[in-house]
Formats: sequence, structure tokens, C-alpha cells
Amino acid sequence: MKSSLIPIILIFIAILALAPGCDQAEQAPAIEEEISDTEVETVDADMDDDHHGHDHSNHHADTDVEVDCENDAPEELDTEEALSTLYLMDNQAAGLFFIGASVSEVEELAAQYPEVQLEHVEFMAEGMAYPAIELVFDNSGKVELELSYDTVSRITVDSYLFETESGIGVGSHYDELSQAYDFDGLSWGDGGNPIAVVEDAGMSFIIEPGEWWQGADVEGDIPPETEVTAIIVW
Repeated sequence: MKSSLIPIILIFIAILALAPGCDQAEQAPAIEEEISDTEVETVDADMDDDHHGHDHSNHHADTDVEVDCENDAPEELDTEEALSTLYLMDNQAAGLFFIGASVSEVEELAAQYPEVQLEHVEFMAEGMAYPAIELVFDNSGKVELELSYDTVSRITVDSYLFETESGIGVGSHYDELSQAYDFDGLSWGDGGNPIAVVEDAGMSFIIEPGEWWQGADVEGDIPPETEVTAIIVW
């Protein structure tokens, strides 16, 4: 009797020993499922963080582009520099007007000057009439463009608005002129006025005559405050 119960008891003990293992086996998928859920939540959180971080970096990138665009924006035109270009006298040019310009070009260029009146006139030289364009600046003198075959051949500036790169213009003094340019004395100019010819600049400066000017000859010293009355560009 006792020997017949031993197998039954052993089987019962084995069942009891296996029962916790079964519970652990049943619990294993649940644990793995929780771990998977946790990993998924962690990945989602990381993706959210990366997403936010990506947006944040893009935001900075956009800001950088805006700053770069602002830095690349063209600077405002310097008004003084623009005006100096309009009234700068150089070799074969007075402002925008140049030797060789056609009549139509002169008319287009004149439109860029404020308060200027353009007139087609004639000037007398050696008893003959020659065509010219006269530009009258409001209360600031005039510029005469002599024409030859409908192109500018000589420019006479009688306006204090125009100056050379050395700062010489109508109204400048003789001592300033002599310091700025080298010239070989004075010559007889149009109307018998004294004129300083500056070959390197391609200009002639008409000087206000005085008692020192005696028939194409200089007698005595030229007063330093003697003024330049007109400038010829050729």
C-alpha cells in the first residue's frame, strides 16, 4: 500500500514544483510586453525630443538667414558722393557731360540734374556763329557745350557747382590753382583774358584780369586772391 502511494506522491510533488515555473512562463510574455511598451514610449519621447530639437535648430537657421539677408542688403547711396559725381570735372568731362557726346546723350544726361534748363543756342567765334547747348543751373551759373557735327567738342564751365578732383572750380583763388597744378605762366585767352593752360588735366582756367595783366604780359605779382572765372574742358 505504501509502495503504491510513493509514485503518486512523487507526481504530486513534481506538479507542485512545476507550478511556479508555469506562473513565471505565463508572466514572461507580460513582462516582455511591458518592456516593449516602455521601449516604445522611450523611442517616442526621443523622437519628440529630436523633433523639437530639429525645429529649434531650424528656427536658428532661419534666423541666421534673415540676418545674412539683412547684411547683404545694398547700402544706401551716399548723397554727397552722388552729387560729387554729378559735378566732378575730369579729363574731357564736366560732371556727366563729356567730349564726344551726342546731342541726344546730352539731353538724357541733363535730365539727371536737379533744376537745370537746357537750351539750344549759338555762340560767336571769330565772327561766325556755331551751335551749342547751354545748361543753366538755378542761381548757380551755367555750362556751355560747344558742338561740332552734332557732338560736344568743348565745354565751358561758368558755375561754382563744378570742381576738379583737386577742389578747383569757379571762384577758386590763383594761389590755390598754382598749388594744385603745374602750368607754364599765363596766356592770352578768349576776349583777351589771362588763361592758365594745364595740359595734363586737359583744362584751361580763365583768370580774372587786373592791373597786373597788360596786353598778354604779366607785370608785377599776381594777387593770390585773384579768382578763377571760368574753366574750359577740351
